[in-house]
Amino acid sequence: MKPRSITHFERLLLASSLLTIVNIFAHYGALRAFALAKGASPAGPLLRILVAAGFYLVFRICIGQMSSNIARWLFAAVTLFSLVRAPVNFSKVMSIGPSYALLDVLCFGLQALAAMVLFRRDASNWLKGAPTSAH
Repeated sequence: MKPRSITHFERLLLASSLLTIVNIFAHYGALRAFALAKGASPAGPLLRILVAAGFYLVFRICIGQMSSNIARWLFAAVTLFSLVRAPVNFSKVMSIGPSYALLDVLCFGLQALAAMVLFRRDASNWLKGAPTSAH
């Protein structure tokens, strides 16, 4: 049976992914204008939605369904990389607007919490294939 920590991971990952997509839609005009000003494709925000959906599906399936310990470490690495890059990207995020930045920080916080629950004992044991209880 899937441990509670994995269920929490799945819910946190879903919340982070959905909030990311809502944030992109809510600020689509500003994100598109930002992309055009930088000489990038105006389809950039739509591609970010596809990336967010793909990110969710890959890690939801690999961790939540296939119980992949490698995927757990990859998810943790991606989250850590995002944390390291956050100060560098913050001025770009703020240039879209404070509401966008606030939601972006909230999305990242949910992702970080999702990564942390993967290292609880019940999740670790389950991902390593060790017997575990659902509690």
